[in-house]
Amino acid sequence: MKTLLLKFNIWSTFAVLATLNILDAASTAILVYQFGSEIEANPIVRHWIEAYGVTGIYMIKFVVVAFLGLTVAAVIRYRPLWQGRKIIHICMWILNAILAFIVMNNIILVVISINT
Repeated sequence: MKTLLLKFNIWSTFAVLATLNILDAASTAILVYQFGSEIEANPIVRHWIEAYGVTGIYMIKFVVVAFLGLTVAAVIRYRPLWQGRKIIHICMWILNAILAFIVMNNIILVVISINT
């Protein structure tokens, strides 16, 4: 399984990561709209929501995705060896798994709140 995931292009893996971040931001925005900023467990994101509203979610997600993209580009540029790319690729798949869990949790909460 590990080698199968590493056969993906590193930018394809980054695209999955960016998509999951967008889904996380959208599902979090829906939950914040329904329940308020208290629904957000991350205190940094909650502060941005309280300061900038739902736009704060998208602002912080943009910063996160931009930072990760620049990190990937820097690793590819300055660590041309396969080992450096392999490490960043594994880290991105770990982040993808964590974000997929968060997005599924948010979607379940949205569906439950709609049905009640």
